[in-house]
Amino acid sequence: MIEKTCTNCGGQLYESEPIDPRGDGFNLLPGLSKLFSPAQLTAVICSQCGLVSFFASATALQRLEGNYAWRKIE
Repeated sequence: MIEKTCTNCGGQLYESEPIDPRGDGFNLLPGLSKLFSPAQLTAVICSQCGLVSFFASATALQRLEGNYAWRKIE
């Protein structure tokens, strides 16, 4: 769940439309896209302090468990 106010400073947050994280050659969500179904991110930025957060789509999260490109932090 995306917060309504910035956890860093309490400022107003703005969110982007879903974006393709593959960008210009650097993939922010490796292994979570399929050929015709790219993983997507939503960017959230604070209008006061500039903190930027990225949130993976529910589809990308479903592809995470057991994926070769990701390991659980323990």
